[in-house]
Amino acid sequence: MDNLDPTFNKFTGHFKKILVSAQELAISLRNKSVDPLHLLYALTITKGCLGADILAKNKFTLEEAKSILSILNNEHQPIANGLPTMSEMTQKIIEKAVTVAYQYQHRYIGTEHLLMSLMSSQDGSLLKFLSSKNIKPEVIRQNLETILKSTSKFPDLTMNQKNDLNITPENELERILTGQTTGQEIALDNYTIDLTDEEVQREIDPVIGRADEIERLIQILSRRTKNNPIILGDPGVGKTAIVEGLAKRITQGKVPDILLNKKILSLDLGSAVAGTIFRGEFENRIKKIIDEIKQDKNIILFIDEIHNLMGAGSATGSLDAANMLKPALARGQLRCIGATTPEEFKKHIETDPAFERRFQPIILKESTKQETIEIITGLKKNYEKYHNVKIADDA
Repeated sequence: MDNLDPTFNKFTGHFKKILVSAQELAISLRNKSVDPLHLLYALTITKGCLGADILAKNKFTLEEAKSILSILNNEHQPIANGLPTMSEMTQKIIEKAVTVAYQYQHRYIGTEHLLMSLMSSQDGSLLKFLSSKNIKPEVIRQNLETILKSTSKFPDLTMNQKNDLNITPENELERILTGQTTGQEIALDNYTIDLTDEEVQREIDPVIGRADEIERLIQILSRRTKNNPIILGDPGVGKTAIVEGLAKRITQGKVPDILLNKKILSLDLGSAVAGTIFRGEFENRIKKIIDEIKQDKNIILFIDEIHNLMGAGSATGSLDAANMLKPALARGQLRCIGATTPEEFKKHIETDPAFERRFQPIILKESTKQETIEIITGLKKNYEKYHNVKIADDA
């Protein structure tokens, strides 16, 4: 990897951590080389990086990645002494990650660039493994393309900067990056979770009680104006559960006609922030999300911990996410449900009257003793099934 030395300082901290983890894995398994599967495993276990988040969105989790360990144990000839070397294919993948960053005029090389390179690799073992897990590289590449395009681009690199990168564009990669897109709302797919999706609903516990609060939520959402509720309650009282309960009613058709066929998309703020290094990148993603929501009147955006938007992504001379939402909320182009604690509401949102008046508060109090008993009783079967035990009624 000597030819990459000039660009090593452009690797993000997560990228460098992945390279170290991949080598440590090869050492622990006494493998003679660091191969693409080592990189994929190291990428998956690196928390908080955009590459791992995208893999998780595509149903490739840490549990799935653990099967890589048995493959590396079985297929590779162990080496008794010395450190494993980077295989030729691994070097090509890292070099191509640099090429991806160059292609998009990014002055850093991150895990998203590495994942694009991995998903473009023709390594036999890697392709065989991905196929066994029903992971489609072309789908991930398409998702990545949207994300990379939404990341802030910098002015054209100077010739000296290009020479510093020590790379040239590759025709094959260019063909991949300029491939056809489906035209679907890919930014929403990457940064939100559809609470009204059947698969998501199966994983959600039923909401017991809280009928009055859900009705209040429906009432506010059904208004022509001032139709953005914000749920205020202490941690753990069930703010998210109220929204999940509304999503369940929508899927069951137990809502007024005006809310039928609506979709509640929960914003994953962590994914939206992940990988944003330079000023303006986060705002670009939020703008794309807002633009896509404007195109679909059936979308209701749910933002848990909404106070985190105040100043999110902001730096000197840039907007924060809350300021970007204000115009769309004021014009009725975006319908939003927020959730936060009374303390955070007072500290962050009340200090911005223009943002505060876009929302109608719903106060969520702690459940009474009787309500708590009803909730526990209602969820008893779920816990019995999960823990494979029988819970007595008097427990």
